[in-house]
Amino acid sequence: MFKDKKFYRKLIKIAIPIALQSLVVSSLNMFDTIMVGNLGDKAVAAVGIGNQLFFLLSLIFFGISGGCSMYLSQYWGKRDKENIRRIIGFGIITITIIGLIFTIIAMVFPKAIVMIFSRDNEVIPLSVAFLRIVSLSYIFTGISVILSATLRCMEKTFIPMAVSFVAVAINIILNYILVFGKFGFPRLGVEGSATATLIARTIEFLVMLYVAFNRKSIIYGKIKSFFNFDKVFYFKILKDVFPVIINEACWALGTVFYSIAYGFIGTEAQASIQICNTINSLFMVIAFGVANGSLVLVGNVVGAGDFEKGRAYAKKLANIGILVGILLGIFMTASAPLVMKLFKVSDEVVIDSINLLRVISVIAPFKVFNIVTVVGILRGGGDVKRAMYIEVTTMWLIGVPMAFIGAVVLKLPVYFVLLLIGLEELTKFVMCFYRLKSNKWIKNVVNN
Repeated sequence: MFKDKKFYRKLIKIAIPIALQSLVVSSLNMFDTIMVGNLGDKAVAAVGIGNQLFFLLSLIFFGISGGCSMYLSQYWGKRDKENIRRIIGFGIITITIIGLIFTIIAMVFPKAIVMIFSRDNEVIPLSVAFLRIVSLSYIFTGISVILSATLRCMEKTFIPMAVSFVAVAINIILNYILVFGKFGFPRLGVEGSATATLIARTIEFLVMLYVAFNRKSIIYGKIKSFFNFDKVFYFKILKDVFPVIINEACWALGTVFYSIAYGFIGTEAQASIQICNTINSLFMVIAFGVANGSLVLVGNVVGAGDFEKGRAYAKKLANIGILVGILLGIFMTASAPLVMKLFKVSDEVVIDSINLLRVISVIAPFKVFNIVTVVGILRGGGDVKRAMYIEVTTMWLIGVPMAFIGAVVLKLPVYFVLLLIGLEELTKFVMCFYRLKSNKWIKNVVNN
């Protein structure tokens, strides 16, 4: 398993910067939660609920960038920069349209959106204020996502990592200043957190724009070269990218339904889930680093026409996924009580959160294998329709029903509800395993 040193060097070169970038972004979410946690359980729940629309949107953005990455990685395998620029143009147009729609919805109907997740009269106005401010950053964030994905697929992973570091540092500093009213600024609380996020995302967008399009950039070209395509090209790419968008959108919508189910348990359960999602995202950065590295490695060799190497890479990457999941699960279980000391929340939230983290640890080996397979191997290999089928069917036929059965019918504690939802990952594991074994997942999408 560990004999191919060139393979592992390349994986580490790609995966580590991606993991570090994700870690920094996830750390920001944790710092946000810790800072807002000083304002009480209601504020934590309000920020979590206020971020639900962005969570849905961000996964649509990741769907677009994930679908584009299938093309970008395979085109980079052929060193075809002309078509890489066209794919970037496709991504920017699509993301801008969708981002604008979501921004308008958030600005016009914020209360209706928030009330889907909570009926708490103290939480609702806080969430509405947060949502209105942070929605102004949606388009900027989306364009940053597609530019980062492009550079990753071209093995330039350090650049987006460095830009994220800067943006996160700005966000943390502004959070401290605006949430608590330091250095003469007013104490804005939840609205301060939203304002800090807006400013940081705007700066990240501007820096990414400069880095990606200056004359020294690997993708530099005239503006028209990025949009030098007709409707036939656009809709051809959209047809292939659409399954990934649907995949991410359905997954995001499913997690929204999970939040609704948790809402039936109570505000404390929602706060516990918000904290655990933040902590879990810190651990899962390694999984997504390996997954994105897998997409690039597999996509490059499939785009270059070396299918045999693609199959060999897939086998190694799947095994790495299981190993990473086991290690993450062990570490998460061991560190759960210590990590929870960082949060100033009620004893009930602390106990629920520790139990939730233990459940997540048990599921981790299956979850990481699934992430590496779906996000990395299948997408890199061009098998996006089967990846969508696996993700959507397991979530909506198993995960979501189990959430409502546990929360509404059986009225179980939140950690037992999460354990029921874990049946989704077990089923997905079996489906992913047999798809990889079939070798039907290799599809060169850039031949023409």
